[in-house]
Amino acid sequence: MPPTKPDWGPLYLAHRRPMYLVALSILRRSDLAEDAVQNAMESLMKNPPADVVNWEAMMVNAAKLRALDIVGSAPERHHGGSLAPELQPESGDQTPGEAVEAIDLLRRVQKLEKAMDVLTDREGQVLVRRVLREESRDAVAADLGVSPARVSQIVTAALSKLREALVDEDAA
Repeated sequence: MPPTKPDWGPLYLAHRRPMYLVALSILRRSDLAEDAVQNAMESLMKNPPADVVNWEAMMVNAAKLRALDIVGSAPERHHGGSLAPELQPESGDQTPGEAVEAIDLLRRVQKLEKAMDVLTDREGQVLVRRVLREESRDAVAADLGVSPARVSQIVTAALSKLREALVDEDAA
């Protein structure tokens, strides 16, 4: 019996978000991350893998490899510098354990994104700028027209809300 071809539509719909998040974490630009996902899907569809145990891991790994290809391309090296040494692929392959770890990380990121819904727009903006972008308190305060101490208070309150939301989600 010849192997059946996967039904790409439902697979894509089920796994496009984790694929995109992995590509975005490497490329830091949504347009390039979308390109990486599309390139990964095109590659998978041209040469469907056989005996796939975990489609999500397979598809996320394909998006990661396409993102690394984009980073290593001449225009991106010229535009954005070289790839950080810790992101350089050794062989381009990911072990099953590494794929599972990547998926686990993606699920935690998705859980955090969902938990951020409890924050006001202002709290979310301040938290992203201070924690993720590591902007100074003074710069954030100047942009918002508040004191640096107030920025610290907003960050503390936002982190507290996030902790509660994450604990509530784990309990559910």
